[in-house]
Amino acid sequence: MVSQIVGRHGKVIGVDMNKDILSLGNKYKKDISESLGYDNVTYYKGKIQNLKLNMKEIDNYIIENKINNSYDYDNLTEHIRDIEQNNPMIKDNSIDVVISNCVLNLVSVNEKEQLF
Repeated sequence: MVSQIVGRHGKVIGVDMNKDILSLGNKYKKDISESLGYDNVTYYKGKIQNLKLNMKEIDNYIIENKINNSYDYDNLTEHIRDIEQNNPMIKDNSIDVVISNCVLNLVSVNEKEQLF
């Protein structure tokens, strides 16, 4: 529905940490795109509190670079900073509208201020 609202030249980004939700979106993505005649939807594994950090990239990093000690942890932390600064999942000030029916229920009270 949002894909139709923003139209062919708009962009829709789905962000979730739930593997099943991401799989469901991706399962029907091709059929919906073919039905509309355009594909303007991208799904990412991430947290709404930090749209710079693609958690799939973090998963891949951890698989390739096991975290066994504090040195390894420091390397992970540096990798996260690098992603956020140089290759963000979603760049700052690039979103016009956020649509969600559950985000506020999933974040702590302290984190809610970050979202507005």
